[in-house]
Amino acid sequence: MDSKTLEVLEYAKIIQQLTELSFSELGKKLVAELSPGTDLEEIAVWQTETADGVQVILQKTTPPIYGVHDLTPYLQRSRTGAAMTCRQLLLVDSFLRAVERVRGFAISDIKLQDNSYNCLMKALQPIHSLQQRLSKAIISEDEVADAASPALAQIRQQLRRAQDSVRQILEKLMKIHAKHLQEQLITMRGNRYVLPVQDVYRTNLTGIVHDTSASGHTLFVEPLEVVEANNKIRELEAAEQEEINRILAVLTSEVVAMADTLNLNQNILAKLDFITAKARYAIKLEAHPPKLNTVGKIRLLNARHPLLPLKKAVPISLALGDKIKTLLITGPNTGGKTVALKTCGLLTLMAQSGLHIPASEQSEIAICQNITVDIGDAQSIENNLSTFSSHMRQLIYMTEQAGPGTLILSDEMGSGTDPLEGAALAQAILTTWREKGAITLATTHYRELKLYALSTEGVENACCELDPDTLQPTYRILMGAVGVSHAFTISARLGLDPQIIAKAKALLSEDEQNLENIMQDLTAAKIKAEAALASAARDSAAAAAAKREAETLSDQLRNRQRAIAAEEREKARDKYGEGLREIDRLIRELSDYLDEAERRSLLKRTAKLRSEAGANYHAIENEIGAETLAGIQADVDPAGRALQLKVGEQYYAPTLDLIGKLMTLPDNKGRCKLSSGTVQITVKAATLQDVSAAPTASTNMSLADKSEFYRHKQRNSAAFKDKSSPRPSDRSNGAGKTALPLELMLLGETTLDAIELLDRHIDNSVMAGVHEIRIVHGKGTGALRKAVQDFLRRDRRVKGFRLAGYGEGDSGVTIAELK
Repeated sequence: MDSKTLEVLEYAKIIQQLTELSFSELGKKLVAELSPGTDLEEIAVWQTETADGVQVILQKTTPPIYGVHDLTPYLQRSRTGAAMTCRQLLLVDSFLRAVERVRGFAISDIKLQDNSYNCLMKALQPIHSLQQRLSKAIISEDEVADAASPALAQIRQQLRRAQDSVRQILEKLMKIHAKHLQEQLITMRGNRYVLPVQDVYRTNLTGIVHDTSASGHTLFVEPLEVVEANNKIRELEAAEQEEINRILAVLTSEVVAMADTLNLNQNILAKLDFITAKARYAIKLEAHPPKLNTVGKIRLLNARHPLLPLKKAVPISLALGDKIKTLLITGPNTGGKTVALKTCGLLTLMAQSGLHIPASEQSEIAICQNITVDIGDAQSIENNLSTFSSHMRQLIYMTEQAGPGTLILSDEMGSGTDPLEGAALAQAILTTWREKGAITLATTHYRELKLYALSTEGVENACCELDPDTLQPTYRILMGAVGVSHAFTISARLGLDPQIIAKAKALLSEDEQNLENIMQDLTAAKIKAEAALASAARDSAAAAAAKREAETLSDQLRNRQRAIAAEEREKARDKYGEGLREIDRLIRELSDYLDEAERRSLLKRTAKLRSEAGANYHAIENEIGAETLAGIQADVDPAGRALQLKVGEQYYAPTLDLIGKLMTLPDNKGRCKLSSGTVQITVKAATLQDVSAAPTASTNMSLADKSEFYRHKQRNSAAFKDKSSPRPSDRSNGAGKTALPLELMLLGETTLDAIELLDRHIDNSVMAGVHEIRIVHGKGTGALRKAVQDFLRRDRRVKGFRLAGYGEGDSGVTIAELK
């Protein structure tokens, strides 16, 4: 793409805003390399990546892409045999933690859709063993932990003992030579322990002088009693450094051995950061992915310039490239013509870079092989060119570049010279561009070009709207309308003498005045027509909304009527059922007092009554089942293709993975009984399937076992649901998400509230199968950190915990490992 085009359309400012939304230098580097593409399939992939990133961020939150460093220079240097420093190994450790953290973000939420963005996170390959090794061995940028090796721990233990021994000897000497010392202090000179002795008492303390004070009154003496001990310390320090160098070399070799995996993870995280920046930018701009085409069609609906403030930018709509190959925008200065050109050009560049554009979802962008622009004052003092000459040089270049797949943006064509000649040149150039197959968006004040657009096929007028009452620009684009200057009206409102205005009008021919009036009438008619269309659209939308509301109310009324009828049938069924049970109870009670003949007579007399009551009971029950089943079938498949349930038939229940015989039709809650062997269980009728859908192993487990398993699963699900209701402070940012956050933010919470939140968060995490959580308590006084760690220490659900390391939040964050 032409560098002048990128400069004039301010593409670099888009790159700068994207850079500010990147988390890592790796991501910023990819943003800096971003440029518009020209291949439709490639651009479509870029757009999909951005859309997938937006989906995940809105569904959940922004992935935790922090602690990501460029390891390339360290890996390259280490391949030559050089050992990494503690600082460099800490960066590797931080990088590996980021890999685990980002991948954990992707796999922690089973509801997260597997789009390209989520799959990219899952493609990360954690190296847990190396990360644990580095975390255990490196404490800070210049310190190796005692636990790095048994030898180092032993050397440091010996070193501490030797240092303690020297201090004890020196403390005794300080007491003996108290009056000879400048002050009661053990200090170091040349890495050896010494005492500050007054120069006048030099002979009172035998030893080696290592230094003197600036005044010369103090000598720093190493007493002979500690020379051997100091030598031992130096030997141990040398051994310590040698062991540290060995450890760093070993760790470096382990890192280099995993260089391929580290490079893979680095490339993935860089791309993730890059896509995340594009997605965050789309959300910030309230942007959408445009439809793409290669037929030169541009259709912008409610488009905003991305560099203007979101709330102040006036949306514009325009279309060209279908039947209209050239669009001429007319109107007063400062009316928005140039902004319209830049908006069209910059949004095309953004779309071809895989960025969403701040316009309606129905907007379309043509994939352009080339975009050329002539916008702004092109006067060149250096080349001794006038404004017209500079413009003409650019127009000549644009004419050479014109062709299919070219978008041309030209501001004030033909200006800077005689209006008649300028208009004629502009008309000829526009015709040439159109004949060569380019699509053109241009602005002009020339009446001749307005008439050219009215009389030429493939050329259309558009104008920047003016408020008819105030004559102030509204910055809206009116397609098909012709802009008029309103020079006389504006001059009169500004206070120009009416006689002067009258003389000016008299200088215009009658044809010119009539033409101006016709153009003004056309524009007014266009505005009126658009207002009528907008009003009709609003009325249509209101009518559709009223229809939907009426249908909703009608459905609610029908549902209410059905619910009342169902409730009455339930009551009747319960009444008949209770009557049947009462008959049986009375018969059992009376049987104890009657002989055999009387008992048979009683049973005979009650049989008819019981039969009638039972028939009514079953009739009502069948009505309930049939109606419920019909409702279920309508919900499952409005076309009526749902499974027809029949009592006594075999069905497969996928929720329990079993096959059983249907014992009852659904009740008013859509539940029915399924039997297998001697056990019955209640299931939702809507979930039942034909037995052909059952896998072969469905009958391997008994119904009783599966029933118990199902009840256990339900209890656990209920418990999890009850305990995972997040308080406001438990939630991370992200629209519409219910996923369990991996980080608990406790900043600003009281100790009691923090512990309650932590308890609930651990419970939810254990239920969700999360093995590591990050608790942000801040540094402050350390009281909240102590309370959190005391709680973790006592909690049996916690396997262990540690303060966050370098690049993870340091002492302001605790990371807990769950069982």
